Amino acid sequence: DVNKVLHLVQSQDLEPVIIFAFSRKDCEQNARQAAKRFDFMPDADRKAYVEEVFNNALGACLGEEDMELDPVRQLLPLLQRGIGIHHSD
Repeated sequence: DVNKVLHLVQSQDLEPVIIFAFSRKDCEQNARQAAKRFDFMPDADRKAYVEEVFNNALGACLGEEDMELDPVRQLLPLLQRGIGIHHSD
């Protein structure tokens, strides 16, 4: 269970950690579930910095319409909680 692993990681201060999933769906679902229960970056200043970097990086290569796409909009809240995702097809 991913939540049990993440609870152990957080309670024992074992960050960073990588959790592997074997499908895109599981990867994204695990990240969303983790974001509901865990915040690995509780500092407000760091969250603001993540938002600034996110907007500058993606804003430089995506148009306004693309920045409003669900996959793009859903990524920032994960990153601000210290959760990232990567998958390949």
